Amino acid sequence: MIIFNSNHICLSYSLNFLRGILKGLAAFYLAGLSMTAHADEGSDIYKKACAVCHAAGVPGIPDAPKLSTRTDPGFGENWNRRLFAGREALLRSVLDGKGAMPPKGGDASLSDRQTEAALDYMLMQMDKP
Repeated sequence: MIIFNSNHICLSYSLNFLRGILKGLAAFYLAGLSMTAHADEGSDIYKKACAVCHAAGVPGIPDAPKLSTRTDPGFGENWNRRLFAGREALLRSVLDGKGAMPPKGGDASLSDRQTEAALDYMLMQMDKP
């Protein structure tokens, strides 16, 4: 609640507002650290299960686009529609398989969490300059 006193906003409101902003920033920062750690775990999983098809792209299989950064030529035609569908849709495709891609990249021993880590790794690689 804002309390006006001679056209000044109450100091307690201002302090509560700042606390809320700081809490939000801290949560955002910690979520970023968590995703980075998750993606780091996904690096090994990507190399083991995903890179076979996505490191260079598999000719003749359009469902296996090359993992690249957003600034690479061909990125848009390969990834934009997939990214536009959203992370959850991408994760569902990876977990269930889609087109020529088998579920979990063909490694049934991977947990859903490990598969998600590999996806997060790929998404973070796309955002590198």
